[in-house]
Amino acid sequence: METLEDEKLREAGLARLNRLEQSWEEPPPPAGELIRRLSSEGAAQGGNLHTRQMRNWTARDLAEARASFRELPTEARDRASRLMIEQSNWQVTAPIRSEALSHLVASGSNGGLSERQFLQRVSETAARWGRADPEAAAEWVTSLPPGDAREWAARNVVREWAGHSEEEARGWVEGLPAAGERELLLRIVEEGR
Repeated sequence: METLEDEKLREAGLARLNRLEQSWEEPPPPAGELIRRLSSEGAAQGGNLHTRQMRNWTARDLAEARASFRELPTEARDRASRLMIEQSNWQVTAPIRSEALSHLVASGSNGGLSERQFLQRVSETAARWGRADPEAAAEWVTSLPPGDAREWAARNVVREWAGHSEEEARGWVEGLPAAGERELLLRIVEEGR
């Protein structure tokens, strides 16, 4: 015998399936529009059907998305940030995810995650971006305030960067202002050999 709770769950599942089917038929929204949708009140309940599309964004799309994110009111940026860090690392591109992480670090929030989970998201993003575009990832790292998030991001960027260009990674590390940070990261560069 089905209970009222079972019926509600079944209806919710069917509604989600219908949205998924429709999402395959609809063209993906422009990058700025997707960011605005992620920041809307109902985004968490409605799902993030087009976040997979971020993987195919061009540099122009990324610039549009980043600009749209920065223009959002604080509360909307909070919502969008939480949703972007909840998505798997491969669904949300590192440049966009870094915007969300930077916003959360600056606001002193972990986006609803434990400290460990949050630092894992920072590390994953830094490593992924460090493999693809270490200079851009390094620029992001230096924009973060001193603290655990910056330290873990820096470690992962340097590890990835040194894996394919020890000289460039060393050059970036040697240009950092904090001596303690430089020493730790230079050891990571050395270990990468």
